[in-house]
Amino acid sequence: SKGFGFVEMSTEEEAAKAIEMFNGKELEGRTLTVNEARPMTERPPRRDFNRGGGRGFGGGGGRRDNW
Repeated sequence: SKGFGFVEMSTEEEAAKAIEMFNGKELEGRTLTVNEARPMTERPPRRDFNRGGGRGFGGGGGRRDNW
């Protein structure tokens, strides 16, 4: 899991200090990335062919022998 969260600070100065203090630090073996949140931007839909959905080939095919 990526694990993320949002924290609201009282002032911009407090936020800048927290970013400087924690960005790049390690916590439980993982490197923290701390930055200022930005509004979501419009993105074109992703074409991800490795996620399945819609076009999979199920099992059960193969040869059928009638004796």
